Formats: sequence, C-alpha cells, structure tokens
Amino acid sequence: MKAFPVAILCRVIGASRSGFYDYLKRLLRPPDQTEKELEDATQRIFDESSHAYGNRRVRKELLKKGYKIGRYKVRRLMKKLGLKPKIS
Repeated sequence: MKAFPVAILCRVIGASRSGFYDYLKRLLRPPDQTEKELEDATQRIFDESSHAYGNRRVRKELLKKGYKIGRYKVRRLMKKLGLKPKIS
C-alpha cells in the first residue's frame, strides 16, 4: 500500500494540516475524566474547604489529585453546581 503525504491528503479532503494533527492528537490521547467525576471531585473539595475556595484554589487541589483541568472549566463546573465561596 502506498502512503501519501499529509499535505496532499488534507488538500484532497479540504482540511488544514493543523486541523488534521489536532484531530489526531485528540483521537490518540487517553479519555478525560467523566464530567460526573469532575463534578463530584469539585463538590468534595469545595465542601472540605468549608465553602471557602474559589475556582483557582479548587483547580489547584484538582491538579494535585491528578485531574487535568483548566481554571475556566472549574469556574463553569462551580457555577453549574451552584458553588459560591463565602466572602470573608
């Protein structure tokens, strides 16, 4: 079987090379934690902090526990779960 260069294949299907490699990277990486796992972990960390942690501190704790997550996703999860930190 003959292999073709990625650039030519992308041109034929009308995709960009960077888009192809992005798709390939997403396809080959291990699956992320499920949304439910992240919600549970976020809720647990927030409760353990006596409702004092905001999204930055919650994210830091999630990273320590091995979750790969960004600050804005934590913020979205906290908003979805109705978690608002106490203001001192």
